[in-house]
Amino acid sequence: MKINTKLLLTILTSSILIYIIVLGYISIKSKNISFQNTADIIDSYTNQYAKLAETNIDSNINIINFLGQSFENFKEIPDTLRRDFYNNQMKSLLATNNELLSIWCNWEPNSIDNFDTSYVSKPGSTVLGNFKPVYYKLNGEIKLNLFVEQSPETIYDDDIYIQLQNDLKKTITKPYFHSNTGIKQNEILQTKAVVPIIVNDNFQGIAGINFSFTQIQKLFNDFKHFDNSYLFLIDNNGNFVIHPNKKHIRKSIKKSFPEYSKKHDLIKKINEKRKFSFVNKNEHESVYVSVVPFTIGNTNITWATGIVIPLKFITQKSNKTLLITALIGIIGLLFIAFVIFYVAYKISRPLISITELLKTLAKGNISAKKVKIKSDDEIKEIAESISHLIDGLDRTTDFATQIGKGNFDIEFTSLSEDDMLGNSLIEMQKNLQKAKEEENKRKEEENIQKWITQGITKIGEVLRQSSNIKSLCSDIICHLISYLNANQGCVYIINDNEKNDIYLENIAVLGYEDNSIIKKRYNLGEGLMGRCAFEKQTIYRIDIPKDYVKIVSGLGSSLPGSILLVPLILNNEILGVIEIDSFSHLKPHHIEFVEKISENIASTINSVKVSEKTTQLLEQSQQQGEELAAQEEEMRQNMEEMQATQEEATKREDEINNFINAINSNSLVAEYDMEGKLIQINQIFLDLLDIPEGQVIGTYFGSIGTPTVSMNSDLQDIWSDLRTGKSRKITYKLIINKIEIILTEVCSPVFDDEGNPFKIMSIAADITNINIDKEQLNIIN
Repeated sequence: MKINTKLLLTILTSSILIYIIVLGYISIKSKNISFQNTADIIDSYTNQYAKLAETNIDSNINIINFLGQSFENFKEIPDTLRRDFYNNQMKSLLATNNELLSIWCNWEPNSIDNFDTSYVSKPGSTVLGNFKPVYYKLNGEIKLNLFVEQSPETIYDDDIYIQLQNDLKKTITKPYFHSNTGIKQNEILQTKAVVPIIVNDNFQGIAGINFSFTQIQKLFNDFKHFDNSYLFLIDNNGNFVIHPNKKHIRKSIKKSFPEYSKKHDLIKKINEKRKFSFVNKNEHESVYVSVVPFTIGNTNITWATGIVIPLKFITQKSNKTLLITALIGIIGLLFIAFVIFYVAYKISRPLISITELLKTLAKGNISAKKVKIKSDDEIKEIAESISHLIDGLDRTTDFATQIGKGNFDIEFTSLSEDDMLGNSLIEMQKNLQKAKEEENKRKEEENIQKWITQGITKIGEVLRQSSNIKSLCSDIICHLISYLNANQGCVYIINDNEKNDIYLENIAVLGYEDNSIIKKRYNLGEGLMGRCAFEKQTIYRIDIPKDYVKIVSGLGSSLPGSILLVPLILNNEILGVIEIDSFSHLKPHHIEFVEKISENIASTINSVKVSEKTTQLLEQSQQQGEELAAQEEEMRQNMEEMQATQEEATKREDEINNFINAINSNSLVAEYDMEGKLIQINQIFLDLLDIPEGQVIGTYFGSIGTPTVSMNSDLQDIWSDLRTGKSRKITYKLIINKIEIILTEVCSPVFDDEGNPFKIMSIAADITNINIDKEQLNIIN
């Protein structure tokens, strides 16, 4: 066959086959990608609503955690005031939390107060009565269930009571319907959250709340992102808690949807806390189901949120994409067939002449007659390229001849970047020239490694000789500066004697004109020194700030040419930082040397600190033994004073509660966890922001509304101070629903019994109408 026939048959057949395969693959792939993208969006919604449900339930769990913790400190309250104090506390919690339906506790006999004949459960009984109130809401009024007080045995024999008495772990019960009025039409779906009351490792009773799912139900009902879709919530036993079809509530998914449970083993996956999704097809309607489990509070109980969407709404878009792709493919095939036929005809005629010329060149004859092509296309470019190739081969032959004669300095230009022969000859020339340079470089690297090894050995001798931190650090910085030919330096060591005040302390300095100007301490993250310790990364700078410590010599003083800060890290724990200042720039192998020995230095410093700490503790132990006798008498006197103090504390607590209620009624109040996530906000604040509570709970500080100034640069410092127990005041403006609001906000940490902050209380004021310079508005410390 002629060349044009071969081109037509081969290229056209191959192109059509490849095109059909590629088009089919792209069509199927695009359909799958379209389906997967929609499924990913659905999964993200499922995860979002699972987080909302988890946050809502955890907020109620936190109430009972708070109540249980307050009960554990009952001995701090006078015996005669305990019942009234906790009664008021429970009623206050019940009144201020809309989703709470009841709150209660039940103490072991004779645990919360001393024996009182008025608390005997019934005449003739030897069981002493105790504190077991049950408060519940009825028509907006808080009432006390007297039956429980009169019949405590119904509580002590209850399964929940016995369970917590045995395992001492908080739990949440299976949801159930109940009405405080006794009328079935008023029944509310609710559940119990119960915690044990533990005092001095002894079980003293239980405390619990009953809360509804009203808020979660409202969030789920508002889900309108997909047609004919719905959300559901199931507990760890596989029972529906929320479902649009009321008949499924409190029924097992095994009974309501047996095909789901049997085929996909839903309950097992939920209890294993695995996110999953699946497509369920049946004769009625195929659906896509996405399920995300979540753990309730700090318990081992796992519930799950799911979304059910008809499959046809997901595949509509992908089917349309597949049809459009197929039509485009058919048109493309017809066009390709025409183009290939035309190109094959135009190429075949001049290719014969070019082929003959190439046969001549293949025999090594570079003096062959050049081919001339009249057409202005790629064939002409091929002919001209062959002509250039012949000229280039002539020059390459001459260059190779000179290289063979040892003339390595001859100049030669290759035909192009792709001229393999010419470039190879040039590369050979360069390799011969670089051979000696490589040998010199290798010797230089050997000398550097020898220098590093000798330095490590010398510093190792210093580390073995020192016996205390100050002398050790002084010897280290002295030898380092000498070995590096630097000018001055210092050593800072982590001081963690106080858990709430950990900082870098200056231990040794060398070469500074006036040691008093050296800063004695740095907080983590403060300055270059604090940043090096915080990031645990080496810092090397040659652009020195003008206010940096200067190097003083006989000729005067000047800024360092370079500074090097290397963290001392052992087992990923920062122990200190070494700083080296030099007039000249440090070389890379100098930095490598300091980094290599830093771990040895950190290990030695840690050992010396442990030794010194052991000695210090031994001395303290001896001293404390002597002071113990004197403290016993002082403690006796303190006990007498504490009785009076407790009475005064009760009075102050009432005043504080009234003060807090006044703040909540007249100020913008919000609470955040230690990571800056909003956990509670009062109604006044919500009214100002005009945002539903469900949309702001769980958001991070600074993310509400549209801030007109960037707070990101200061947020880290603000929350760093708050986590260390410091209060901060911030003034900023927001854009809420196109309305500018200016707030001044005081953020203060709230401490637990051990003095550690566990949440942040924010009290804000709207100062929008106050005359201030809005152009200079920014965060105010």
